[in-house]
Amino acid sequence: MENSRPNMRALVRACQSLNFDYKVLDQIGNLLSVDIDGKHFYFTISKVPINNESVAAICVNKAYTYWVLSDELPMPKTKAYLDPDSDDEIVSQNAEFKKQKLILADILKNFKFPLVIKMNSGSKGKHVYKCSTKRKVAKAIKAVFNKKHKNYDSSILAQQFIEIKNEYRAILLDGELLLLYEKVATNKDSNLSPLHNDEGRAEIVLDKNIRKEITEIVDKSPTLKSFEWIGLDIARDADGVWWVLELNTRPGFNYFIRDNGDSEIVKMYEKLLRRIQNGKN
Repeated sequence: MENSRPNMRALVRACQSLNFDYKVLDQIGNLLSVDIDGKHFYFTISKVPINNESVAAICVNKAYTYWVLSDELPMPKTKAYLDPDSDDEIVSQNAEFKKQKLILADILKNFKFPLVIKMNSGSKGKHVYKCSTKRKVAKAIKAVFNKKHKNYDSSILAQQFIEIKNEYRAILLDGELLLLYEKVATNKDSNLSPLHNDEGRAEIVLDKNIRKEITEIVDKSPTLKSFEWIGLDIARDADGVWWVLELNTRPGFNYFIRDNGDSEIVKMYEKLLRRIQNGKN
């Protein structure tokens, strides 16, 4: 495991701490079998053996996330648009607007500048555009719907732009806050996702007031609390207003471990393993 991914090494340390037998099943440590009371549970890179496929799909598809949770959580105004020229007939036939220029017109009708255009199922800040003019919106739509691009998506989102002051990642287990860290970046010009900038770093948050405010937001959403294992991206704007940005059932911890060591991640995995052992309360 010496050269495996940092989070998988932390998981192994958690197994050792709890005296759980484990076995590495592949060549590089991406697949781990953990024996808990005679049952085998499988961990693959950032995937853990809880949550169901429906929850995972809701979190991958940002439009789904908005439709499911926006009545319970403070989320930026969001609208999804299907590619009218998609090779998937189901997508193209159900596209509300049959031309990109009509999508552009509807976005301009419903959103103020600046606004965000992003691919629906993206990650790591790929295909995320802050747009302050009609021309930039049109260019962003064309970029996401470019079928020749490796990051093509058949659905785009237009979203209210939030002037973020602080952005955080909260790790939740059955709605309980296990870990909180701030995503810090001095330069967001190259990527709107802080940790995917060259100067980005993860800073652990111990402030009781911040943790309390985030916990109160989570507690207001029965749906979110029903999700078992979640990385919640949440931000506070310049006016101190909180906004839930995204959810992730496969949160990674490479940046956190790089900046803070792995002791907190080991503790987190210990709690997860005990939860698997004892079942959901």
